[in-house]
This record gives sequence, structure tokens and C-alpha cells, in this order.
Amino acid sequence: MGGHVRASVRIQYGMRAFRWLWCIVIAMGVVLVGATCASYVVVLGDWYEALQLPHWFRCLPLQWIWSLIYALDIFIMTRIVYATRSKPLLATLGLRGMGRVVWCACFFRLHSISAAFGSAIGLCAAEIAVGVWLFRREKVAWAAYLWQSVWLGLLTYVNYRLWIGVRLAQNFDVLYDGAR
Repeated sequence: MGGHVRASVRIQYGMRAFRWLWCIVIAMGVVLVGATCASYVVVLGDWYEALQLPHWFRCLPLQWIWSLIYALDIFIMTRIVYATRSKPLLATLGLRGMGRVVWCACFFRLHSISAAFGSAIGLCAAEIAVGVWLFRREKVAWAAYLWQSVWLGLLTYVNYRLWIGVRLAQNFDVLYDGAR
């Protein structure tokens, strides 16, 4: 009888490990697709170098930070798939990933700071909704999610500063041209 119980425990442990593995593979695939799409639309060039970004922002190791953000995405999605299996939340996370791609396309390809700022506001709304859901149901994933929220808030602040700068410059040009 004891051997049967041990075999049953081993099978359950093996199935649990197998389920974790599949959750990680699914999360990695989703994050890889999003990161690939976002990196495809990011084109750094003279336009980006000419932006009046805050000095402290230019000093940040952006490649390392984004790598950490994507690793946290994999961890969070794995926890959600394994622990809760919430399809609406996974859809929201997928839309959030697509929102990042839209932001990158608006900012880096279209060079539209206003459109990028609008999409950043939408991303912040999705971030708050997902954060509330995670806080209620999955505290471990929520703790990791906080770091992503802080990073998105920082990026939105920088985007806001750029947007205000463009608005002020446009208003100044209109006033200046009208004075001639």
C-alpha cells in the first residue's frame, strides 16, 4: 500500500512540474512575440537623439531595465496561468503587450509624441485594472507587477514632459509667427 501512495505522489508532483513547465513556455512565447514586435518598430536615430529627454533618463541602462521587465512579464504570466487560469486577465495582459507595441510604433516610427502619450495613458489604465485584480487574487505576481507599474509611470512621466514641451513649442511658434 505504501508503494502505491509514493507512486501517486510522484505522479502528482510530475504532473505539477509538467504544468509549470507548460505555463512557463506559454508565457515565454507570448512575451517573445510582444518583445519582437516592439523591437521591430523601434528605430533610434537622429530624431530620438534630438529629443530633450531628462538627463537622469539618458543615464538609465534601458536594455537591462527592459530585459528585467520582460522577465517579470514571464514570471507574472506563469503565475497567472498556473494559479488562476483567468482568461480575461490573460487577455488584458495580452492587450497591454499590444499597447506597448502601439506606443513604440507611435513614438519611434511615427514620431508622434501626442499619440504615444495617449497610448501611455491607456496603458496606465490597463495597468491599474490588472494591478487591482492581482492584488485581490495573486499577491506574489502583484509584488512583481508593482515594479512594472513604477517603470510605466516613469515612462509616462517622461512622455508627458516631452508632450508638454512640444505643446509649448507649438504655442510659442504660433504666437511668434503672429507677432511678425
